[in-house]
Amino acid sequence: MTRKSKTQEMSDAIFPIHEQPVPAPREPVNMEAALDAMVGPAGEGPAKEPKAKRTPAMSVIAAIAEVGARRAKKQKALDDALVSVAGEEGLKVARKALKTNTSLASPGLTIGAVRDAFIGNMRASGNSESTGSSYNQDLGIAVATLGDVLLADLTPVQIRAYSTSAPVMAKGNGKPKAEPTFKKTRRVLRLALGYAHKALGFEGPHAEQLLAAAEEAL
Repeated sequence: MTRKSKTQEMSDAIFPIHEQPVPAPREPVNMEAALDAMVGPAGEGPAKEPKAKRTPAMSVIAAIAEVGARRAKKQKALDDALVSVAGEEGLKVARKALKTNTSLASPGLTIGAVRDAFIGNMRASGNSESTGSSYNQDLGIAVATLGDVLLADLTPVQIRAYSTSAPVMAKGNGKPKAEPTFKKTRRVLRLALGYAHKALGFEGPHAEQLLAAAEEAL
């Protein structure tokens, strides 16, 4: 006769043999479904967790991050442009001016420097060589007439006087230029100042006054 273990004897004492619980039958495991749950159906790779629903707060955070990234990209482009025309020292001055809320025209930002940056940007943007040369010639008139002055020292009065000066209005032989020709020379200066304002950090009340004077002269 086989001797019962102590565990079996205790079980018999608590549950008589005819009253002992019968283990519930196990449900068969669907191995294919379990495998799909772990690695996804065949050909689809691992199962993906359901995407969390974006809340309004999450949308605001994402928008702020996007704005920050765009500002950083724009600031880098501005820094690169300033360095190209005014050097590292000019960039330092521009940053200092920004903190004190003054004009960002650095000591190195002259009409000639703006011309070089503006024409260089035109060519880099895919404009034809003839267009770049034509605009460069128009800005050469501005440099020769006004002098290679600092934008910070340029005045609206000088802009207005330049727009009706002999180099703008007349040919080298003294004959008057055609209206489309002298208007183009005025417009090119306005475009170059606008480029300095948008891309080279020439900002503030003084910049706005020069832009207004150039606009009036068109």
